[in-house]
Amino acid sequence: MKIKDYIKLLKEIADKSPDAIVVSAADPEGNSYNEVVFSPAIFYYSKKDNSISDVPYNGYVEAICIN
Repeated sequence: MKIKDYIKLLKEIADKSPDAIVVSAADPEGNSYNEVVFSPAIFYYSKKDNSISDVPYNGYVEAICIN
């Protein structure tokens, strides 16, 4: 998902529930949840290696880490 699409969805939710807290699921099945406590950060992400870096590398794309 692109950050612009994510923000659009968040704005729609914030308009309806501005005081809602943000949580993240531990896995796709939703077996546990944790409150998001860290600010978003820009990293470089490799789908091939499933890894991140704070500096750009060949094959890495700019990504936003939300927690």
